[in-house]
Amino acid sequence: MSTFEFGTDASFGDQDTSSFGPSEVTQLTAVDLDVRFGGVTSKGGITGSNPESGPIGELLPIYQNTDGSWAITGNRNVDAVLIGSQWGTLNLTYSFPTSGSNYNGVGLDTNGVNNYHLDLGTQQQAAARAAFAQISAYTNLTFTEITETDTVHANIRISQTADADVPSAYGGFPSDTRGVAGDIWFGRNNQPYYDLAAKGTWGFATIMHEIGHTMGLKHGHQDYTNSDLSFYFGSFPRPGTQSLTPDRDGQAWSLMTYTPAPFTNSNFAGEKMNQPQTYMQYDLAALQYMYGANYTTNAGDSVYTGS
Repeated sequence: MSTFEFGTDASFGDQDTSSFGPSEVTQLTAVDLDVRFGGVTSKGGITGSNPESGPIGELLPIYQNTDGSWAITGNRNVDAVLIGSQWGTLNLTYSFPTSGSNYNGVGLDTNGVNNYHLDLGTQQQAAARAAFAQISAYTNLTFTEITETDTVHANIRISQTADADVPSAYGGFPSDTRGVAGDIWFGRNNQPYYDLAAKGTWGFATIMHEIGHTMGLKHGHQDYTNSDLSFYFGSFPRPGTQSLTPDRDGQAWSLMTYTPAPFTNSNFAGEKMNQPQTYMQYDLAALQYMYGANYTTNAGDSVYTGS
């Protein structure tokens, strides 16, 4: 699973305040956010607006609870996997770039990971297509695969990089201001887990997880209540939501948490061979909150068998 996003070195929201205000927010620097939003500090900041993304990113309305926490849907465990942004269209494109030069223009990822571009593997591409098909079955989103070129760009782009500064994987949240919105990168360290992307493996689950980020899903185990996310989303101050409740912080409830099961650690201590094969219940609720529910999926009688 991804270990290079949002607070892997230090988590957001580690203050103990009960209300949110400019003086109480954890103020994050550009360097902090380069690390926590999937950047690489040694290669500078991320700038520009992703031309292939619109700008079609939208912020979700957020309101404060009486206890000082923040809510989007009003259900804590659904809110716990929502970062607070979504795509402003139901028709998205995706691609598997074949050259680092495909990342260009005002949407260039200035961290330089595209300089070490590697094509996504065949199994990884198949897993990504399966993940997009799952999301389409749950929601009203449609996904069209296109061929990425230096002049034709998709909303969601998935590649590998040989950059040693990318130890794991990361995906960019929807945004109308950030150049990494919709871009997913897989590092080459600690492999072959990402290469072996059959259903149920670490690789398959990680591809679903990173695509989840590009849809607007955050890490469920992390609490961003007292964090200011405005550096990424533009609106100041921009608070985040709480974590999953301890009794539901596990992958039986969300693919987006690192916690394998409630009351265990958040180091994603999986054995890499028996991982989630689908988005889980809070992920589904969050996706359907943003993009609506697809009532045509399995609309007729369904027969389930076990073996």
